[in-house]
Amino acid sequence: MKKENVPKPSPSKIYLHLYDEKKVSYTRGNTIHLYWVEEGNYPLIHELTHVLFGYTEGHVTQEGLAIFMQDSYSVRGAFPNFQGDVHDIMKYLMTQEISIPMETLLSADQIFTHSKLNKDSNSLRWLGYIESASFSDFLINQYGIEEFLEIYDRPNLTDEIHAVYGKKLNHLEMEWKEFLRGNSVPNEETIRSYDPHIQEIIKHLEENKEKLLKTS
Repeated sequence: MKKENVPKPSPSKIYLHLYDEKKVSYTRGNTIHLYWVEEGNYPLIHELTHVLFGYTEGHVTQEGLAIFMQDSYSVRGAFPNFQGDVHDIMKYLMTQEISIPMETLLSADQIFTHSKLNKDSNSLRWLGYIESASFSDFLINQYGIEEFLEIYDRPNLTDEIHAVYGKKLNHLEMEWKEFLRGNSVPNEETIRSYDPHIQEIIKHLEENKEKLLKTS
């Protein structure tokens, strides 16, 4: 936080519960419930980001920053990208016409829920995390961390984005997609190198995209 010049007060205590079960890690208040410990795929920095930066409004910025921090400061791979480049993953998904409009992501909280997940809802949740990570990473690197923190965890995010960046959401979304298109698309060999969890979810999305994206 000091490195990023973030003037945030830290909690006096942070509680950490460790589990070996293959469940979804989550944060509640200043308590982190961390799963996948035995396998080593636990998202400690991701969940710690939620505790330190706050977690009340705006899943896109919350999850986007948490994944950004996990990728920047952890050597461990964790959900959703398992250290894979979020832009590369997103570029491939776009070539397959798999994406959720950013306006939908900002308003559809159910996409990010971790309760009562089935294969369909888990795939949509993963897609929401990947899009949030890629979009947030783009904003941070293009416009700076200071501006991003002004919209972080804020209600009415569409209005906040316009106020902070001086651009409407659809304009920034277009800039982000143009940035992705401006780089080479991962080849099949790269796709096969992704973590098996990612390959399985991508396959499910490709096979069911008409049904899943219509209901997202």
